[in-house]
Amino acid sequence: MRALAPSPRLHLIALAAALVLAAPGARAQDYGVLETPALETLRLAARPAAVLRGEAAWEEAFDALRADAGALVDAAAAAGIASGGAPLVAFKGADDSGFSYAVHLPLARRPEPEEADAALAARPGLVFGATPAGYALRAAHAGPYAEIDEAYDALTAHLDREGLIVDDVYLEELVALGETADDPATRVGILVFPN
Repeated sequence: MRALAPSPRLHLIALAAALVLAAPGARAQDYGVLETPALETLRLAARPAAVLRGEAAWEEAFDALRADAGALVDAAAAAGIASGGAPLVAFKGADDSGFSYAVHLPLARRPEPEEADAALAARPGLVFGATPAGYALRAAHAGPYAEIDEAYDALTAHLDREGLIVDDVYLEELVALGETADDPATRVGILVFPN
């Protein structure tokens, strides 16, 4: 995530892009940055989710997303609610200084009232909702989060070549996040929702 003007993410917003990935470990996936990204077609079902909303400066993106995703996992575990997949980040808006987002942690089931109360006690500000649903195209990024713009560039170019128009909300699935934005062990799923 860089300054607003050159960011491929902003180009995707202009194209009305959307991103999501299925639960980790569901099947083997070859994560990598490709000139022409390999896109999978998926139909995503809405799943119960714990959600945290936030804002961050572009240079703090990785740390903010990693912290909020971790907070959701910890809150769900403290309440005894099983996770139903990797955290999903929905990017809501952007300007020159930063962006707003919502991190969704898919849950195996809807929490009982006492579990919801325990999760809220562990992480104030958490709300419960559902993950995005619908027909989606999935691409993937493997490598440092600091280099994810390369995957967005390839995806944007592919959408342009194919004349595909997508929705204006997009998601990233945080399949595996390294310790830092430069960690090559990071794996992020990217999906767009054609309209």
